[in-house]
Amino acid sequence: MTSKRLLLNTILGASVFCGAAGCFSHDDDDDAGYSEVAEDPATFAADFKPTPYGVAACDTHDGKLKGSRELRLYKAGGYESGVFTRGMANYYTRHDLSFFTRFAATKIDMPFALQTDEKVLEAALRKQFPKVDFDSPTFSGTQAQLDEITAAAASLSFGPVLNFIAAHGHQDPSITNVLLVPQVTSSSILKDDRAHVAGLSISPELVRTMRNANDSTANTWRLIGFPDSFNAMVVIDAPFTTTIPDKKIIDLTMAHEFGHSAGLVHVVDTTNLMTPVTDVKAASCAASLSNEQLATMATTLRVGPPAQGQALTVAPPSDVQRKLREPSTQERWLTLQTRLAGKNGGANAFVRELLGHE
Repeated sequence: MTSKRLLLNTILGASVFCGAAGCFSHDDDDDAGYSEVAEDPATFAADFKPTPYGVAACDTHDGKLKGSRELRLYKAGGYESGVFTRGMANYYTRHDLSFFTRFAATKIDMPFALQTDEKVLEAALRKQFPKVDFDSPTFSGTQAQLDEITAAAASLSFGPVLNFIAAHGHQDPSITNVLLVPQVTSSSILKDDRAHVAGLSISPELVRTMRNANDSTANTWRLIGFPDSFNAMVVIDAPFTTTIPDKKIIDLTMAHEFGHSAGLVHVVDTTNLMTPVTDVKAASCAASLSNEQLATMATTLRVGPPAQGQALTVAPPSDVQRKLREPSTQERWLTLQTRLAGKNGGANAFVRELLGHE
């Protein structure tokens, strides 16, 4: 294994929703990808059966998320989905949250979830904004115009996710979609070669949090074409994750991404499940969630005992590492140019900033 760290991201009747990347449509069908007849959840029970860790801190039960959550599985490859669903169950059984599905995994054509090829993004932006001189060292337009260009770049990056939401994101809200894909970003290994994007999660709660954040990315999130409601989704780099020899890392990856899907943001505490970077050597099944985080998940998922605690507020907690200074229009223009040129981390860095990694 060449990567030393895992990046766990946060970082969406006929309906049509539009953003800077264009319009995405959805037909009246509940889910065009599910033409099969639903089966008894017991058919798939083995894929959701947790295995004890043999560690007291990880095998206790506190009932704080007591309940169940339906998953719908999608695979862009021949992956054994039980490895991932059992990983999620292994972690959350300590809070008495269980999972089930009523359908076999649906095959999808999704080679990656985030478009981070700078040449593709630049070509699309030049076509969408033909009057903008992307080669100029200065930007002559307004702040609002630059906002539109930046949001277009973000929407293009999230294009595969937005297209999936248009096709499969309008099911019963009690369902979380889980996608197993060949890689999360189209250029999967980060420029510094020290970390790998193992997962990505998007949910209405998380999008609202990002839109209300006190930082320079909030306005971009407001302009990305995510609908107000859609099924929470967890995306996992299946080939990479299954190569990790320590299987509890799969559990932590799945649990972390599911936490995002239930509205949790990153925290600095490295002993917390929601730390943005997992050190593979130091990872422990005892990575925990605070009472406030569990209350947030209970509220979002509608599980657990009533009034068990105070949920986190909409804005990310103060220990989330964010850039709070608003850069000037010129600074933003030069940053966008640099990223499109593949410098300073390129489009991967742009996506990482949106997802709270920078």
